[in-house]
Order: sequence, then C-alpha cells, then structure tokens
Amino acid sequence: MATIGSPAAKPFKPGPAGTYHYTVTSQGGSVPPTSTLVVSPPQGTRQTTTMSASNGTSDVLTLDYRPDGVYFVNVETVTKQAPYPAFREDLKPVSGPVRVMRTGMQPGEHVTFEVASSDASATVMFSMYGLTTVSVAGKNVLALRVQFSSANLSGRSGAVPFKNAGFDAVLWLAPTNGVPYRVERDFTAIALEQTFSTHYTATLTSTKPQ
Repeated sequence: MATIGSPAAKPFKPGPAGTYHYTVTSQGGSVPPTSTLVVSPPQGTRQTTTMSASNGTSDVLTLDYRPDGVYFVNVETVTKQAPYPAFREDLKPVSGPVRVMRTGMQPGEHVTFEVASSDASATVMFSMYGLTTVSVAGKNVLALRVQFSSANLSGRSGAVPFKNAGFDAVLWLAPTNGVPYRVERDFTAIALEQTFSTHYTATLTSTKPQ
C-alpha cells in the first residue's frame, strides 16, 4: 500500500449519515468479529461518529469541519476485554479543539497536542501519510492514510488506576469525507498489576451507508 499522492487542497466534508458495517480480524486479544459505525447527521460544522462492537467496546468521536481543516473536539472511548476491567475515558484537548488535518495537508506533516479527562492525560500525535489504495468489498478504492497515536496515557478509569497505556490507530479514510474504509487499532494498558491489550483490523463491507 504505497503512498501514491497528496490529498486535494479542498476542505473536507462531514461523512454521509447512516450506519456502516465492518468485519473485524483480531491480531491479539479477544474482539467480536464485527463492528458498526454510526455517522450522525452534522450539527452545524460538527459531526459525531460512534464505532461500537457487541462486547461494549466503543469510540465516540466528535470532529469540527471548518474551511481551514478538521478539528479534533473529543473522543469518548470504552475498551472491554474480559476478564480485565473496562477502560473508559472522555479525552479532550486541554486548550480547546485542535486542527489535526489542515486543508491541503501534505504527507509527512504531523500535529502533536495534549489531551485530558477529569482523571487522565496523554500526548496525542496525528500524522498524514497521503493517498493510497485499499480493498473494500473486493474493489480497490482511493483512500487517505492517516495515523492517531498516544503516549504517556495514565490516570484512573473509575476506581481503577492505570499506567503505561496507549493507543495506536492507522486509518484509511474516504478522501473527501473521512469515513474509515479500514482501521488497524492497538490498545495497551497496565491496571491492577496486569497488562491487557487488543490489536485488531476492521474493514468496511460496503461504502454505502444503511
């Protein structure tokens, strides 16, 4: 999946509202075989998407689509993997929404910023890799490859303290509206003297929402 170009210098648009379905392959940890993405209708310039699985794991992401780029507002994340405790956080940039993808952003550019919840904090990096192709429903489609990753994620999730936690997500997005065609996600944390982690790949089954 080599990079074949740069994204067009046009503002990104919110994704088409609806429900999208994904097949999931685990490379580590127990995860359900399918997941669902619900793209809510935009509220002004903001849009919320909810990626969820049958075991209760979910990511609720809110982005703000402005003429100069896409801004990260917050993510509410829940990670569940029996028999470990559930990880729950609502992470927001400490200085307000951050532009993670400027209009016309080029491969090799990245943005680093701090996020925090009421009881946790982390450093987050967003990186742009550029245009490539990915297979969806047996067809190769043009996609924008980006990466979200974190470092130094620590704090408490409910009554449980955790440390050395982090997530890393590589996404292949629709070039104009950011609907994920493919997601590769890792999550690791140490809590109650135990290390738990998940690593999976989710692939969209159809580009048309239901």
